[in-house]
Amino acid sequence: MLKKNNNCWIRLNGKSYRLSVEKQINLYHLLKFFGYPINLIALEYNRKILPSKHWLHTYIKSQDLIEIVTIVGGG
Repeated sequence: MLKKNNNCWIRLNGKSYRLSVEKQINLYHLLKFFGYPINLIALEYNRKILPSKHWLHTYIKSQDLIEIVTIVGGG
């Protein structure tokens, strides 16, 4: 978990990001920050599918790998 005034690096959909935060950040808030439609995505966290019910209680750590797939409807 991130501690106050901590920096960490994550990989999100293959891109590296440096996070500099004042408090811990969970996956849910990270997704909202990047503008993902919460109800229309699947998330892989450190190479494991993570159900949405765990996003509020899963906090970002340095070197996390996050892959997001947006669900698109069609016919």
